[in-house]
Amino acid sequence: MAFDLSNYEDVNARITRFRDEYPMGRLIADIVHIDIEQGRILVKATAYRTDDPNELPAAIDYAYEFRQQHGVNRDFWVENCVTSAYGRVIGALSPSNARPTRHDME
Repeated sequence: MAFDLSNYEDVNARITRFRDEYPMGRLIADIVHIDIEQGRILVKATAYRTDDPNELPAAIDYAYEFRQQHGVNRDFWVENCVTSAYGRVIGALSPSNARPTRHDME
């Protein structure tokens, strides 16, 4: 069986699906750890179904990225980590056919 990225939902599609399912929902990203010198970051994403400030999180997940010498993670490793964390937490809250996102698999 060949590996096919088209079998994975991209993060943009997950965010759109989240907004459709939970129009008042919130996504929050927190940097748990960042090492600028080593170029490593861990981000915690939390999903809420509503905008109620007293609501407990509906899902929590994490993403880890590191800075690379080439490609998109040369300049946007922090942003990629947040995007990945959002995709992962939405997948935990509202699963699709594939647990990892297309972003994760790339």
